[in-house]
Amino acid sequence: MTTDEPNSPHLIEAGKRLSESFLWRLQRQFYDAAGQDAWASGTIPCYITTNPFVAREYARLIHAYMLDLKREGKLSEDAPLTVVEIGAGHGHFGFLCLKKLLSLRQRAGAGLPPLRYVMTDFTHSNVLAWQAAKHLQGFIEQGVLDFASFDAETSTGLHLLLADEELQPGSLQNPVVVIANYVFDSLLQDVFRVERGRLQECLPRIRSTQAEPDLEVPDLMGRLIVDYEFRDIETSYYGDAVLDPILETYAAKLDDTAFMMPVGAFTCLRNLAALSNGRMLLLSADKGATHLHELLNRFPPSPVTHGGCFSFSVNYDALRRFFENRGGCALIGAARQSLAMAGFVQGTPREELQSLALTYFDGPGSFGPGEYLSLTRLVRDAVAAEAGSQPDLSHILALLRLSAWDPQVFYPHASSMIDRVEDASEALKTEVASAVRHIWDNYVPSGDGRDIPYELGRICFRLKDYLGAIRYYEASNQVFKEHPATLANIGVSYWYLQQLERALACFERALEIDPDFARARGCRLRVLAEIEDSRSLSGVRPAASGTSHEEG
Repeated sequence: MTTDEPNSPHLIEAGKRLSESFLWRLQRQFYDAAGQDAWASGTIPCYITTNPFVAREYARLIHAYMLDLKREGKLSEDAPLTVVEIGAGHGHFGFLCLKKLLSLRQRAGAGLPPLRYVMTDFTHSNVLAWQAAKHLQGFIEQGVLDFASFDAETSTGLHLLLADEELQPGSLQNPVVVIANYVFDSLLQDVFRVERGRLQECLPRIRSTQAEPDLEVPDLMGRLIVDYEFRDIETSYYGDAVLDPILETYAAKLDDTAFMMPVGAFTCLRNLAALSNGRMLLLSADKGATHLHELLNRFPPSPVTHGGCFSFSVNYDALRRFFENRGGCALIGAARQSLAMAGFVQGTPREELQSLALTYFDGPGSFGPGEYLSLTRLVRDAVAAEAGSQPDLSHILALLRLSAWDPQVFYPHASSMIDRVEDASEALKTEVASAVRHIWDNYVPSGDGRDIPYELGRICFRLKDYLGAIRYYEASNQVFKEHPATLANIGVSYWYLQQLERALACFERALEIDPDFARARGCRLRVLAEIEDSRSLSGVRPAASGTSHEEG
């Protein structure tokens, strides 16, 4: 924390609560302007909560919650169970979670209500992008996915874009399920500290490293410096029967530390719970503290910047107390140094949530998103550090099963799989073929440059599944621009299938893009000769190209 005087020549703002600061206006402007590019560019970190492993765990928790409600006779089969994802961003998590939810529901048989998954964001351009996304069209056609513009800090209802339906307080017959991953850290917060037994509000002083005549410039966030001034307050600060007792508890139990109150999250959750007359399941993962002792020995925080936006840690202990003060309960595992993942329920007594509690504490409550990411990175880095060595194929398949067939986990191990699959047993080859299908089912183009369909095509080629290879190579050309090596690989696959005219067309197209591509030129001449002679080559067919496009 800096010690400059508040009359600094570059002082922009002082004397306001953090939740009233102009910083939040910058936040909204960034997300409105960036739209989907905020995630495609990698500016906003999201993978740790947007992967098949986390989506599977969330789906299992939601399914367990439905089973509890059904057992207690508190679930209507005639009305949908509505799942609302706040700040759905690029939409990848919704795709993965809904896919798994539908699979679980199908296996459960009759007796459960229909599902309605609603992806929301306050940035309307994101909503329009989801509506046009190819990978979501199947869900749209099934009528299980809808979209809504929703401002987490101000909206009291949802207008479902596709159904043209208004969800207002009291609209839902069944409880609402809310998903909030990496959302609450970007909503309105206030900062307090307890100093020598006194509760104080922390009022940010926001300065810039230079004079700022225009506070609307996109790169302003990177120049801002935030420190605080302190003012004694009473625990009746908010005049709210739910929030003020939280301050009272902290004033009594903490000292010489600072903490945050996620007031934007509180408002959002109150409004969403009202849709179902106070019955709600919240699932949330974010950086933050889940237990009271984690709030000790802290200084007032500075915002963590991500390009033109920022975030703070989330006080999940305050969220737990918020739910408990409203008659609810929380599912929170042991304190973690990485990512917090917690569940919160309102409107259903804890003793009626046996399936949900068991699923949580036997699942993400003991091995959550943070542990999962640490383990997969450990394996990846260990393989990279062992120059010239490759993991056993069965070990890679085990890791992929743990990841719930995550394309991002597959990618760094693709070359090892390709090198080993030809010499594998028939049983292992069958497992690899199944893994390819599962990975593809979870694949969503992310703009990160990882050509996952190309690698899947190479595996299929080594398995002598030439139709599968063609499918994935063609997908690579659709997601990425046409590449001569990919076209040549498609041509070779057609050649093995004795579809010579198609093979020839692929080689010629490759040469249109790169006239000096020797491999395509050689294959073209040989296919031409085979066509002219109308007889099969007696020699060995060419192989697919090497470990990357450039090696073709």
